[in-house]
Amino acid sequence: MTEIVICSIYNYNKNIEGDNMGFLDKLFKANNGSSDDNTRLAHCVDKLDKQENIFVNVMNDLGSYVEQVGDNDTKLRKMAYAYARRIAAAGLCAQGIWGQEEYDYILTIFHSFQQMTEHTVEFQEKASAQAIEYIQSYDARLDKKFLQSLVAVASSDASKAKNHGTIFSVEDLIGMFK
Repeated sequence: MTEIVICSIYNYNKNIEGDNMGFLDKLFKANNGSSDDNTRLAHCVDKLDKQENIFVNVMNDLGSYVEQVGDNDTKLRKMAYAYARRIAAAGLCAQGIWGQEEYDYILTIFHSFQQMTEHTVEFQEKASAQAIEYIQSYDARLDKKFLQSLVAVASSDASKAKNHGTIFSVEDLIGMFK
């Protein structure tokens, strides 16, 4: 299960580091965000992966989405994509499936997306709202407060401590954070 996600991120990383122009540069130069900003991320990403873990599904489905759209997407959906990836990575970290290194890698990519899109609070809030809506399309129990808690835990110093091999289910996390 975890191997699929890591493979997806490895392929994503190869795209970033390949060619003279990096993947992120290509992604952001291809579309300036002017077309079809009203189509939300939740309506664009196909749910193809059917693992038992919601966060693995999100990561894999987003990986397939980015491979499909390539360079042609709006700034808003690109940023919503980055928020959704960060949330899913935080979930995997909180579950004990991923370590801090994997989360920090996704966080670095997230910050790159922030630098390449609009910096306004309104834009970032719209992108975040689309990411939350997308994650909730997998499980409605994963509300904004819960998802923010996952990100806060993954970003905190406390999360850097090892969980000694304990793997938590999504249901366990919901019980802990709600």
